[in-house]
Amino acid sequence: MLWTPANAEKMPAAADCAAACAAACAEASASATGANMESLVIFALIVHGCILFYVFLLLSKLLVKLSPMTKEQLPQKVQVMKTISAAEESVDNSEFSNHFGEMHVKSLPELPLADAEQRAALHSLREMVLEVGGHDNAPKMWRERLADEQWCCRFLVAREWNPVRAAEIMLEALRWREKRQPIGILTDASDPASEALRHESCTGKIVCPGRDRHGRSVIVFDNSVQNTKDHVGQVRLLAYSLEFALRQCAPHSDKICLVVKLNNFSLLNNPSWAVTKETIRMLGNCYPETLGLCVVYRPPQVFSAIWSIASPLIDPRTSSKVMFVTGDVSEGSSNDRMLSELIAPEWRTLCGCETPV
Repeated sequence: MLWTPANAEKMPAAADCAAACAAACAEASASATGANMESLVIFALIVHGCILFYVFLLLSKLLVKLSPMTKEQLPQKVQVMKTISAAEESVDNSEFSNHFGEMHVKSLPELPLADAEQRAALHSLREMVLEVGGHDNAPKMWRERLADEQWCCRFLVAREWNPVRAAEIMLEALRWREKRQPIGILTDASDPASEALRHESCTGKIVCPGRDRHGRSVIVFDNSVQNTKDHVGQVRLLAYSLEFALRQCAPHSDKICLVVKLNNFSLLNNPSWAVTKETIRMLGNCYPETLGLCVVYRPPQVFSAIWSIASPLIDPRTSSKVMFVTGDVSEGSSNDRMLSELIAPEWRTLCGCETPV
């Protein structure tokens, strides 16, 4: 409506128009803001679930690489997932211990090798790797590693004694060692490497507290106390811990017992993608035939659901080594009895479970 002296009284005042417009805009903005907030919350929940799913798929891939087995070695009946809760009071402890303990304590053959085919496979593996390295011109570290029969046998067992397939992952392992130079035994506390490890390990995010009742070295992961963002330092600490743990195994064992504490899991302290990717590659190809038991302690509920979906895709023998601990862990509970059988009666003290962070 155009303003004229005749219709001036019929026209609303400018202030009234401005107020009406402001009110309409505020209402629309509030409605849009409410809708946007709801969308953001839904989006955040979806992203959170996807990240958890992705993290657990990476863990599943890691477990596959840690312990590939031949079809002949697979047990006839394998329970894919072992989720222990307070309701499972009727489990036979001795059978459970036998399945998880004795079955996954040692897989490497006795040395020196008595089987002629195994000796031939070992010889072929060494020759293939040395050929790539230049034989006499091969790096000193390569020759030292190849002289360790037990180390070579891990790769052969992991690849069903096929020297060609074993050479593929061994070469990757040797190149990784050249790049990262994992730290060996430290005897000098003033060494810069000692100081770097001391800084990385001071919060106890990776500890090797001792052996379980089956002679396997125990390694405890607790990323809730992560204290650095140094990708290389974190990987070197893990490598040092693995090297140390394997040296501490009892003579009748060549496996580790891995305890992953997730009771304080948060995406805020989750390892970076670079660390996760290299960890999977390192444990799968540089430390094959290492896992004896993996205890996932008090994970968020979504982890168990994801595992039930992902576990059929994993080698049955590998998945049989994974146990989820949820529910009551008080003394005398089902969880307490199972962990006492699988790890040790003093599992709480050994693994630092149920202790304040």
